[in-house]
Amino acid sequence: MGQLNQDINWVPDNVKDGQFGKWVGNAIDWSVSRNRYFGTPIPVWQSDDPEYPRTDVYGSLADIERDFGRLPVNAEGEVDLHRPFIDDLTRPNPDDPTGTSTMRRITDVFDVWFDSGSMPYAQVHYPFENREWFESHNPADFIVEYIGQTRGWFYVMHVLSTALFDRPAFQNVISHGIVLGSDGQKMSKSLRNYPDVSEVFDRDGADAMRWFLMSSSVIRGGNLVVTEEGIRQGVREFMLPLWSTYYFFTLYANASGESGYQATRSTASTDVLDRYLRSAINASRDSIHSAVSSGSRSGSWAVNPLRMCEVSSPAATSNLPLGACIGASSPAGYLPVVNASCATSLFQQPGRMRRAGLVSAWLPVELHGAIALQP
Repeated sequence: MGQLNQDINWVPDNVKDGQFGKWVGNAIDWSVSRNRYFGTPIPVWQSDDPEYPRTDVYGSLADIERDFGRLPVNAEGEVDLHRPFIDDLTRPNPDDPTGTSTMRRITDVFDVWFDSGSMPYAQVHYPFENREWFESHNPADFIVEYIGQTRGWFYVMHVLSTALFDRPAFQNVISHGIVLGSDGQKMSKSLRNYPDVSEVFDRDGADAMRWFLMSSSVIRGGNLVVTEEGIRQGVREFMLPLWSTYYFFTLYANASGESGYQATRSTASTDVLDRYLRSAINASRDSIHSAVSSGSRSGSWAVNPLRMCEVSSPAATSNLPLGACIGASSPAGYLPVVNASCATSLFQQPGRMRRAGLVSAWLPVELHGAIALQP
């Protein structure tokens, strides 16, 4: 299990050899049975006479029907493998020459984590059906859950996949932290210990909430306390400066003539500031593409749009749109509304600057799929 864990891309990466790796390295025996009534019955039948011991383990409905002559059915006549219906299946012990002992199912059920760990193949009824589909879709490309699942869901899937297929259950995993309410306790609908979402959207916008979450430590496995002040801080420190940068450019660009300013992409300039801004755009774009491909967060990608303005001037109309675009397009996947309003109008709308409904053409085309917006 430890060796296969090295083939998994973990975000944050310290979980691989840290919390998950140490848990796998010190794994103890897993008791998969539970002495409960409700659950998935363990398909094991044993003789009720210790003088004639026998144990039968069944792997399919066909095997059960072969030995018992029928399948368990509920009151509606439907096949039902749960208790008490499956417990009604008994038969004489074939190893008892006296014919007095009976094969009865053991009363235990599976640990519910066994059910959870079986999800990748159980959901498609593999291996009885969809064998080709499963073989081409497993291991999973991506999975996400909170950090506690390193000892829960992530772990049991890894255990069963290792035992059954000798390969990981997933290739990429994001293990995020816990989102807490403003009082530091787990966020709860009954306690209402979090800002009203509708008020936040009306006052600060959906992008503000999105940026607050995606630039926080929760993406790195840490806990996050959600407060109105924290959301507004992201607005003040990033979104307002970004919007101001865009407004600053359009103020002068729309005043440049009766028909306004028409942005065009050009790499012909040898001006040092143009070269610097083009380099900054490419570096930012490559950083985003690399980080998204590896599942990293977005918080460190943003380029300060005000700093871009400091190296430009109202007259340098080839510099300024580039400077504004860096700030606008860098977090496009996480500020889609703001980005669609400013970045695309810089490069895709001739004449007067106005709102648009597409994603900035400066981002790699691979990032566009999930971000298309309506005007």
